[in-house]
Amino acid sequence: MALYELSYSLYLTKDYKKSVEIAYKGAQYKSEYLSQFYVSIGNGLDMLGESKKAVDVFKQGIKIQPDNNLLYYNIAYTYSRLGDVEETKKNYKRQHIWIPTIPALMRLWPNCFKKRAIEFPPYLRS
Repeated sequence: MALYELSYSLYLTKDYKKSVEIAYKGAQYKSEYLSQFYVSIGNGLDMLGESKKAVDVFKQGIKIQPDNNLLYYNIAYTYSRLGDVEETKKNYKRQHIWIPTIPALMRLWPNCFKKRAIEFPPYLRS
């Protein structure tokens, strides 16, 4: 847990490179935090401008823990930054199955796609 907390703290201070390094170390161990390390690595890589590598990391995490909604949420967000509308929608729908009513998500996603003209059901529109 200490490695995860350190990685997350470094991410919050925008030291993405060091955050990714620590998260990689944490991902070497089997623990209940393994999927969170994949989220940390992917998010850090995305912030470092390595979005395609981030997608690969999220995919690896999904193979290990396919029911982790944060992996689907983050891969969808990264795909949206890459401009891949189809993959964004596909992964957003997958994560939405796990956490359909989180208000922040309900506000975030429709706003992300207004300029891309993606249609969302009425309950997801802001």
